[in-house]
Amino acid sequence: MKKQFVILFSLSSAFYFAQTKIEYKNIDVGFGGFSVKLKNSGTENESGGLTFNLSNTVRIDKNLISLDFLTGGGVGDGLVGVGGDYKFYRFNLLYGRSFKLLDWLAIEPNAGIGYYHQNSELYFTEEQIKNSVVNFPLKVALTTGASKRVGMGINAGYDINKLNNTFSGNIFLRVNIVKD
Repeated sequence: MKKQFVILFSLSSAFYFAQTKIEYKNIDVGFGGFSVKLKNSGTENESGGLTFNLSNTVRIDKNLISLDFLTGGGVGDGLVGVGGDYKFYRFNLLYGRSFKLLDWLAIEPNAGIGYYHQNSELYFTEEQIKNSVVNFPLKVALTTGASKRVGMGINAGYDINKLNNTFSGNIFLRVNIVKD
């Protein structure tokens, strides 16, 4: 029975995607900053620093599916009272939509699931904290088009996970593969 269900599900999914027009929409490359409240070090401390963001998006009808990568690093002001470095990266699969606010301005809210990895090194000790968890990201972007092929924008993201909830903001350059 399980095999029949898997075969039926696979065939219906393949049939659906064969009829659906999938388009490679755009690539975003951006830089920005992040802020994180470290809650896994015994005491709550804040850290922040710089980020690099890379995102690839496909469009299925009006739906946007993105594979989003973000990495960041910086210096904390008090990891366990001695200070330290904080680095993280995350991969997310996001679902979203694009809504035109004006002829030249659009908003793109996204939500999804992903993988979050952190690496902290405490100053004046040999202690390193390395953890990975499932991540639930929220992201919103405001985009504008300088031309039909190139645009730019800003995005804000919030990663919800059991380690450290992270807020990030980036300015990005967008290369449109598909003209809207």
